[in-house]
Formats: sequence, C-alpha cells, structure tokens
Amino acid sequence: MKENLILWNLFAVLLAGSAGVSAMTEPMRPWGDQGDGTYKNPVLYADYPDVDVEQVGGIYYMISSKQHMSPGIVFLESRDMVNWTTTGHVWPRL
Repeated sequence: MKENLILWNLFAVLLAGSAGVSAMTEPMRPWGDQGDGTYKNPVLYADYPDVDVEQVGGIYYMISSKQHMSPGIVFLESRDMVNWTTTGHVWPRL
C-alpha cells in the first residue's frame, strides 16, 4: 500500500513538472521581449539590486552589486535596454 502511495505521488510530481515546461515554451512570455517589437515589465526577471547603466556608443552596460547565486558584481550588456546578456563578473567564483 505504501509503495502505491509513493508511486502515485511521484507520478503527480512528474505530471505537474511537465505542465510547467510546456507553459514556458509558449511564444509569448509573461515578461521581457515579446518578439513582436514590444516588451512587458519586468524586462529582467531576476534580482539585480543597486544597478547603474551607462551608454558607450550604441551599447548599454549595466552593473549590479550582486545577483542571487552568482559571484557578485555582475556586468550585463544590451543594445536596446530590453534584451540583456551577462558579460561577466568582478569575481570569477564565490
């Protein structure tokens, strides 16, 4: 009886996880770049406290004091202030 209960719970967890994955593959995201020239806030769905943004030519650079689960002092780069990519950290590891 206990084994059946464990198997049913495992099945329920796997089923719930697969539903979440299919929802994330939809073309319209609930945040950021929508792929049609529009965007929704928040642009970055992450924790970036104490940000500073500077423009050099046509590129924007963002620095943040820390980020969850990262080495700290993260650098990001963007050409449109919507699509950001991480370019590095001050410290290479925690």
